[in-house]
Amino acid sequence: MRFDKFTIKSQELIQNAQSLASQHHNQQIEPEHLLAAMLGEQEGITWTLLRKLGVSPDGVAQELLIAIDKFPKISGGAVGDTYISVRTKGVLDAAFAESAKMKDQYVSIEHIFCRYWTKKKAKQQKFSPVMVSQKNLF
Repeated sequence: MRFDKFTIKSQELIQNAQSLASQHHNQQIEPEHLLAAMLGEQEGITWTLLRKLGVSPDGVAQELLIAIDKFPKISGGAVGDTYISVRTKGVLDAAFAESAKMKDQYVSIEHIFCRYWTKKKAKQQKFSPVMVSQKNLF
């Protein structure tokens, strides 16, 4: 995975997700951290996309925080040493594939958002009342 192929906003998103994981004493950056970081920017594209899909961004944000609070917590010297989980790597790899398929040069927040919601595991989340397809988003 090449981080230089992420847009500046996507790079900031991953940094914000890492900060969120650290704040919650989670060792792994999970897809829920990514989406929660996206929702941290209320004027960002994620709020617009969720509203377009008929989903309450506030409701999703609350559900995400509940999910994040249930993740394993670490303490001691290892706090701050966060890494990308297998699930998150899957979402990011799928976002890379999506951007290549669309012939985009960089991976944007929209690619990550789309792949998050369309990944099989994400569909099983209770805060996913609407199944998102690329057609609905773009």
